[in-house]
Amino acid sequence: MVSVPKQSGDAHWHLENTYMTLPTVFYTPQVPTLFPKPVLRYFNDTLADSLGFDRNATTQSCWAQRLTGMVQPLGSQPIALAYAGHQYGQFSQLGDGRAQLLGEQVTPAGERFDLHLKGSGPTAYSRGFDGKGTYRSMVREAIISEAMHALGIPSTRTLAVTTTGERIRRERWHEGAVLCRVARSHLRVGTFQHAALQDNPKVLHALLRYAISRHDPTLMQTDQPYALWLRAVADRQARLIAAWQSIGFVHGVMNTDNMSIAGETIDYGPCAFLDRYDEAAVFSSIDHDGRYAFKQQPYIASWNLARLAEAILPVLHEDRSKALAAAQAMLDHFAKTFTEVWQSNMAQKLGFDDEADNPLPWIETLLAHMQRLKLDYTHTFLTLSRDPFSQDLPVDNGFDDWRKSWLKALETAGVDQATRMKRMQAVNPARIPRNHLVEQVLDAMEEADMAPFDALMKALSKPYDYHDTDARYEARPDPTYRFVSTCGT
Repeated sequence: MVSVPKQSGDAHWHLENTYMTLPTVFYTPQVPTLFPKPVLRYFNDTLADSLGFDRNATTQSCWAQRLTGMVQPLGSQPIALAYAGHQYGQFSQLGDGRAQLLGEQVTPAGERFDLHLKGSGPTAYSRGFDGKGTYRSMVREAIISEAMHALGIPSTRTLAVTTTGERIRRERWHEGAVLCRVARSHLRVGTFQHAALQDNPKVLHALLRYAISRHDPTLMQTDQPYALWLRAVADRQARLIAAWQSIGFVHGVMNTDNMSIAGETIDYGPCAFLDRYDEAAVFSSIDHDGRYAFKQQPYIASWNLARLAEAILPVLHEDRSKALAAAQAMLDHFAKTFTEVWQSNMAQKLGFDDEADNPLPWIETLLAHMQRLKLDYTHTFLTLSRDPFSQDLPVDNGFDDWRKSWLKALETAGVDQATRMKRMQAVNPARIPRNHLVEQVLDAMEEADMAPFDALMKALSKPYDYHDTDARYEARPDPTYRFVSTCGT
């Protein structure tokens, strides 16, 4: 393995790697592949500032070398992470097959964020694959992860995308690239499944204590820290999935190794946003049975949380019946919290005060009309937020009856037009990363035209700005357009 130089003259890197305080079954030291010609193609200045970096303290070439792992910043101890996971319901031993954890950047505010390099070459967990990433898939993740952040949905983020100077083979030849992902941690449900495989309570205890110290440190002072932590994880997941369902996001690959215990959206492989509303929407080319369909996401999240509880059950409580009761209480809390948060989110999308009104009948009826009439999800809420009598809305007796009863209900609740519009426009985005727009940007990017990418990223950075008059980013796709996603990595 090639030794990698460490570089001084850092741009305010403050890296630690507390993950290495865990037993060594959770990681393998890693030195990534040395690439022929790394070039920094995208750098997130706003995110870099919040992390405490000074972009101008070093050259683009130095950034490119660091953000592919070719030069280690001070404090970096790169490792590939081990984990297991249920993928489409089938259990496998997994791990970072094409990534490394560079370290944890400690910000000026004292927060800690993982810096994770995706596409950085083969690891001990690559299982014979090359460990590389395609430029197209990495830019796609940059677009969608940053859009999710702007929409207010908890998400990993993208600090940079760096091309490597290599050509890699997938369904065709692609330019290679490395993405620097920023996350509150890379602890997954699958990490705890991996711990359970060790059949060693000390390993489980070590991982649980570490997870609690990273995300819920006050819980260690309680009588039942593990049960309360499990509930906290369920709470974060319930709020996250409710946000997905409210915005029309389909993750596409909700394997247990893709569920972060930090409650962030992670892994943007085959994800997509709804165009026409269809509760059974599936975009992934390999999800033939609809396991991860839009309507299934809350149920799959609950199933994944059950696998988490299953993994830590031996140490959850010394009395097995109490451990099982704590696990069931967690699942009940998830279901209750998801329902409450989703209903609250949807009520706000229709202008209701969710605490005072009873908006559920109007929510459910609208979704039924959207399903029946094949209405565009985002566009329908956007139009209702502007003008509920717009000619862009369907001419349909059932829909018209719903609209009249909805507006009457708001009037009865004392919600005037100005209040309704203010409430609705605060939560219904004017712009999302439309599947067809993202594909157009990626096509242009592969032809070395970055202007469409820059314009789209700017538009998506302010999704709730109703004063932006550029209609390109609100445009619905052609009715015949059908988007099919692949992992494309």
